[in-house]
Parts: sequence; C-alpha cells; structure tokens
Amino acid sequence: MKLINKEANIERENINSFSSELSVKEYSKRYLRAGEEYVIKKFMPVGSRVLDIGCGAGRTTSYISENGCSVVGVDISEPLIKKAKDLYPDIDFRAMDARKLDFKDNVFDTVFFSFNGIDNLAFLEERDRAMNEMKRVLKIGGFLIYSSHNALAIPRTKTSWKIIFNNLGKLRIGPHWRSEEYNFGKLTQYYNNLWNEKARLRALGFKKVEAVGNSAKILKAPDLVLAFLDKFPIYIAQK
Repeated sequence: MKLINKEANIERENINSFSSELSVKEYSKRYLRAGEEYVIKKFMPVGSRVLDIGCGAGRTTSYISENGCSVVGVDISEPLIKKAKDLYPDIDFRAMDARKLDFKDNVFDTVFFSFNGIDNLAFLEERDRAMNEMKRVLKIGGFLIYSSHNALAIPRTKTSWKIIFNNLGKLRIGPHWRSEEYNFGKLTQYYNNLWNEKARLRALGFKKVEAVGNSAKILKAPDLVLAFLDKFPIYIAQK
C-alpha cells in the first residue's frame, strides 16, 4: 500500500508541475529538435495516422500535422491540452492517460511520445502498461517512437557531474528514478542506459529496435557514441 501511495504521489506531483502556468508558457514555444524533425519526416509520411502522446501544448503535434499526417494529440495535463486547443484549433487534442488510451486496436501507423514524457510515470509496471497500450493501438508493422533520459550521458556542468557521480556510486545505471527541480516545479523522472532500454523494448515484443540522437551532430551516431553523449536518445521500435 505504501508503494502504491508513493507512486500516486509522484505522478500527482509530476502532473501538477507540468500543469503550472510556467510549464504551460514554456511548452507553448514552437520548435523541433533535429532528432524529432528526422523521425517525423522518416516515420510519419503524408497520409499516415499518428498518435502524439504527451503532446503538451501541441509543439510536436503541429509539425506532424504540417507534414500531412492525420494526427491526434493527447496529454494527461488538462491545462496543456486547453492551451494546445487554443493554439491549434484545427488539430484533434484530447486529455488522456497513456496507460488508458481510448482508441481501438491497430489504428495508428506511428505512436510518438516526445521529450521524455513517458519518463514521468512511476514505476516500471506503469511504464510497461503505457508501452503495451501504445503497442495495442499500433498497426502491425507500425512504429513506436519516444525519447528517454540516459543515465550514462556525460555531464557538461559541475552540478551534472555531482549528480552522475552520486548515481554511479549507488550503481544507478539501469532503470531508476531521479528527483529534479525545475523552474516550473519538481519532477521525479526515469533514467536508463541505452542498451538496457533497447532490451526492455524487445522483451515487450517490439522488433527492429534502434536509437538515434536528439541533436544534429550525433543524429546518426553509433550506439557507443549515443550511450555516452546523448542526454535523451530517441528510440524507434516496430510492432
């Protein structure tokens, strides 16, 4: 019971942080990272049906729509969905939990969960529930694409070095959660290493699992480079 309460409290705190006024303002900005642009162009062709989960205020959803896709954007934060509807009234946005997707089986060509949104679920059982739901709504041969925190990424600041040493000292290089403070609130987020994350996707029944970089410089870099230089690798897995 204590663990269940802890999970509920963590998720509630994460949702509240993302629903704050500062968060809504931050996630209303419009831009694409190089990795996001790459996967949209390659895996979301004109005419494809796409589900954009954790869409926030519609940042990635708007670009997917402009690419000629039939896209639905969903997010668990109602303030963010409200903002998305205000900014992009012609796109279908819905408040929805990734673990309880209100769609039939095998209906989307691609399911996209950008900017580490899935990392805000606590804990592995809930993450797997979301993974299985996303797999359920994907067509056979469709693609699940998401980014996720990399526990082995080489830090670039003194604070980041301190964090990574503390976590390595506890052997926290596999799946674990870290509590972090942002200007819009406190978040508890999932971290894993690249090889372990790819193995988890295969264990869930996905095939042709690969990873690409989020930045232009290491977009097509080999896993050995991504595993240490990319803070948020993008995973691509086929059903």
